[in-house]
Amino acid sequence: MINIDKAYYLKDLELAVLLSMKGMDELYGFRMKQVRNPKTEDVYEALFALSKRGLLTFREEERNGSDRKRITIEPDLDAMLEIITEAKHVLIYSSERGDHPSRCIYLGKRAVFVSTQGTDGIVNRVSACRIETLPEMICECGFQPDELAGGSDAVPGESTDGGCDGAGNILPDMIREDAITDRLKWISVTDKQCVRQYLLIRDGLYEYCAVTDHDGRHIESCLSNRIAELLRKDLSSVFSDTVF
Repeated sequence: MINIDKAYYLKDLELAVLLSMKGMDELYGFRMKQVRNPKTEDVYEALFALSKRGLLTFREEERNGSDRKRITIEPDLDAMLEIITEAKHVLIYSSERGDHPSRCIYLGKRAVFVSTQGTDGIVNRVSACRIETLPEMICECGFQPDELAGGSDAVPGESTDGGCDGAGNILPDMIREDAITDRLKWISVTDKQCVRQYLLIRDGLYEYCAVTDHDGRHIESCLSNRIAELLRKDLSSVFSDTVF
């Protein structure tokens, strides 16, 4: 069981080393800036730093008459890394608003968030939440309109009491690229493609969420204050054994 109150701050190389220890040879969702062909001494330095923080433990084991070192990862961190390496679905959040950092959300028994921290973007915050609370967490992390942004929380062409009930009256050419403030991509790791996108749109006086398929065709829309409801519906179709 993962302790969802914990968060870990890892440099790019530290996270890369840990994931390689878990057998991950291809990373989905975010780019690491300083891990291409790392020097051996840099890898040893990362291992030492992780050990010093108690995230790695080196133990002597005797096998076949010889002593060997066994490396173990701190249990909660190990469980989060397990989800990252085994995830079949990844949500990638990006924003045009500078105070909302990019995040990758790996979906498994829990949802694991990996978000970049700081201006240099080489430190990653790794944390977890329950799948059933994920829609609200996504909104809290930035995928919702700023409270002080103003504007009308309504979809052009729809009544204000409408919800996530189909394609609505928004035409594909009405979704202007420059009106998109935030983007949440649902990636299938198995198929290595984007399944759908959730777009937070501020178009003049209107703020709303639109959903497109992997080809960019519009599927449906909803009021921005019902984004969590939309995400919950889509997540429940994939994680049918989870109570939402």
